[in-house]
Amino acid sequence: MLALLETERSELTGVERLTEQILDAPSDDFPELIAKRGDYLTKAVLAENRLKEIMSADEALFAVLNGSAELGTLTEPYRQIFEASLRAKATLCRIKRLEPQVVARMENERAQALSHIEELNHSSASVAGPYRAAVRTAVPGRPVGDTVMSV
Repeated sequence: MLALLETERSELTGVERLTEQILDAPSDDFPELIAKRGDYLTKAVLAENRLKEIMSADEALFAVLNGSAELGTLTEPYRQIFEASLRAKATLCRIKRLEPQVVARMENERAQALSHIEELNHSSASVAGPYRAAVRTAVPGRPVGDTVMSV
């Protein structure tokens, strides 16, 4: 049980580390960091699911992991499990506090990218506008810009 809790905490620590990196990394690194973060999350969820399986068969363990057990009455093995559980929960709380910052960073990066695209489209349109008009009015065999008027 302790090993499983330590595995969960270790995976959550990886998620936390990558979440912090996302806050400071260049946006080009996002895909790789997010993929790695997803791998750690998957492993943490697998460990959590295994813990739930074990908890369902042991009422005392269920009480310890849910925090409903009387701390003063816990034997040493259960106390160690309780403390390991608290460490994992603390890591999870820190991740949850970072999450809004990650979302804000990603939204900011998206807004900057859209702004840059709009600038490129605007500058391309203003540069290409006169050429487009010239090509539309050009007649084969005549210089571009020389228009033919029909009567």
